Amino acid sequence: MKVVKLACALLSGGLFISQATGAVVFRDNFENANVGAGAFPQAGYDFDPVAQVGSWTIVEPAITNVQISENYSPAEGTRAMVSDRNGTGAVMLRANFASAAPVNPVDGLKISFKYKDMSPDEGFGGTTDIINLTARNSNDNNFDQQAFGLRIYKGWGGVNDVYVGFGGNGSLSNPGSGEKFAGVGDPGSNWMQVDIDMDFVNHTYTMKINNTTATNSVNVPFDGDASTANQLQQLVFDHYYVNASRWAIDDITVSTVPEPGACVVMSGLIAGVLGRRRRR
Repeated sequence: MKVVKLACALLSGGLFISQATGAVVFRDNFENANVGAGAFPQAGYDFDPVAQVGSWTIVEPAITNVQISENYSPAEGTRAMVSDRNGTGAVMLRANFASAAPVNPVDGLKISFKYKDMSPDEGFGGTTDIINLTARNSNDNNFDQQAFGLRIYKGWGGVNDVYVGFGGNGSLSNPGSGEKFAGVGDPGSNWMQVDIDMDFVNHTYTMKINNTTATNSVNVPFDGDASTANQLQQLVFDHYYVNASRWAIDDITVSTVPEPGACVVMSGLIAGVLGRRRRR
């Protein structure tokens, strides 16, 4: 038993890291950029991000709409990525995974990031807009199907409430169709920590904001053509809202989560090797 526990500890501690045992497929804390804007936006300059793992594809109507900024970050002296829209065009921030994940469809995927919504008005006027996940299934090698979209609204209920609208396969949705996270803080003045755990076997996901679960029970499965999705390739932040709005994101990590049995199987293998060494 001690050997098995040790094996699991070694696995979870990162000594046996692979795609199937917790690989990071995308990560960016926005510290890799050569320089960040001292004040946002800094006209005439384009401070694009450089991810630690994976890569970015930035689609913006003007170079000042998306910039790495020194003055919109969760911690003093660090950087965040800020998107600003004045209503003239959509902004798409495509976080490209280093490799399709998870490799093993029975594994899960964990997505985490911080956001802050500096939009002036509450309700629809203050939203991080759409967070899309581009999916692949056994019949789709081009990753051109959307697994689901999340639309995060600040202040839909009270100033410290956050609502999430759910949509599947390219659809948008209002807060009433999603979950309410009560009392998690005002995204206009506080950074929100978002954690999403995806289950590729049951095609469901769970979400927390600032380590708080929703006060209502809503469980929306992967939807539409993506109902057979077994891998993802991109996390896309789409700044679609038509009126003037601004938000920032930071500390994005996407990593695979091994199925519970993976540790048991690997532990057995390690225990067998250690046992043979003892007998020798």
